[in-house]
Amino acid sequence: MVFSVIYSVEAIPGGMKEWMVPKAEPWVITESWDHDPTDPDADDDDQFDHRKACALLTKDEFISFVNRMCMTFDDTPTMGMIGAPGFGFGHVPAMSFSGEFYDYYDGLHAWTNMYVCPIPHAKTADDLGTLEDGEFTEKDWERIRKVLCYMFR
Repeated sequence: MVFSVIYSVEAIPGGMKEWMVPKAEPWVITESWDHDPTDPDADDDDQFDHRKACALLTKDEFISFVNRMCMTFDDTPTMGMIGAPGFGFGHVPAMSFSGEFYDYYDGLHAWTNMYVCPIPHAKTADDLGTLEDGEFTEKDWERIRKVLCYMFR
């Protein structure tokens, strides 16, 4: 199984390194901006550095990444992903994972979110064709959602 992933992180200035993905395959960084303390128009939402990255991950890579980032499964419906890796510009269903990381003395250090679309008929990114290449029913989706919910709650 392959997982199409869009991962985003907001971290305190200077704290991005431990929460960011490697700048190497299979990851592609799609958004990057840093907090500017001299910006007079900055509000509370602008106090963090931001990064977004996309990847197609194998099952083992996906499990390792979720565990490394200490993310948990959000058992709430999403509106899906637009432009998901492996699908081009299109809309696919997605499951959400998130994490918040606090320091007892300093408060919030990072907030992470990841939208995921499992692709059960592909074993590697090289196998990926289109969704028509394999049967993937709503029953399959629910089965995978329940497994991920159980594994990462």
